[in-house]
Amino acid sequence: MGANSTFGTIEHVEIYAPAYEQRIQQRYQSEVDQLTDLGFNHLFYFGEAFSVFRLLLVFPLLVLLAMRSKGTPITLYQGTKVLAGNPVLGARDKTAYAHPNSFGVTFHTAFRDGSVLLSKTYADPLTYIPTTTSYGRVASIADTWAAHQGRIQDMESSGKRVDLQTSFAFYSEMVRKEKPTG
Repeated sequence: MGANSTFGTIEHVEIYAPAYEQRIQQRYQSEVDQLTDLGFNHLFYFGEAFSVFRLLLVFPLLVLLAMRSKGTPITLYQGTKVLAGNPVLGARDKTAYAHPNSFGVTFHTAFRDGSVLLSKTYADPLTYIPTTTSYGRVASIADTWAAHQGRIQDMESSGKRVDLQTSFAFYSEMVRKEKPTG
């Protein structure tokens, strides 16, 4: 679980709910098809949950409304939490995770030294802590994946090694390390 002053505790959830999984799959079918064509396989459904009572604050409510307007599959989780879910896919060579979201697709690669590389198909104004390297620009999924692979090779040529894990627990921890600073 992570903490954020606006959203409170954000819980990472591996989703096991067939009806909700189907909604997620339908929402992101086009992106999943493109990722599958690029050599990715479905790994699991991932969600982030926060207390429904945080919606009494203006900003979390506005974020939720924006997510709904973009078609993000949202549901009530454990009766008191708002859960937004998406599929997570893994590259067949285990060098990257990919997940479609309401902005586009994000590719994640974790390295054994604890650093993380992000590449996004959308412009991202956020900056991250020094152990996270992030690239975001409006581009196709295929172009962003090709650029991400090039960055992986560049980082490996400088001595970094990709951590070839594909579990939910590893993904969840990696995402927690991707802390925006602004």
